[in-house]
Amino acid sequence: ISHAPADYHKHVVVEPLIEIDGDTATVSSDFLYVQDREGPLISHFGRYADVLARGADGVWRFCRRAIQTEAVSQSDVSTIEDNPGTALAP
Repeated sequence: ISHAPADYHKHVVVEPLIEIDGDTATVSSDFLYVQDREGPLISHFGRYADVLARGADGVWRFCRRAIQTEAVSQSDVSTIEDNPGTALAP
């Protein structure tokens, strides 16, 4: 698995839509995965579908995360050696 300083990458989460129902919440958000490949490259993007629960201490925690990858760059976007990323069916 890659990590700085050998490799730089960021998950960018945007436009979260949060619906709260008591002590549970559903969150739908878009994401970009940006890598440094001789300059910035959006290697893939898609959507997260999350379910969170509020604990007795009042802290919200993830219960489930589903990822739908919508598109993947034609470039080698692997973060694990010999494992290029691939798009999943919607």
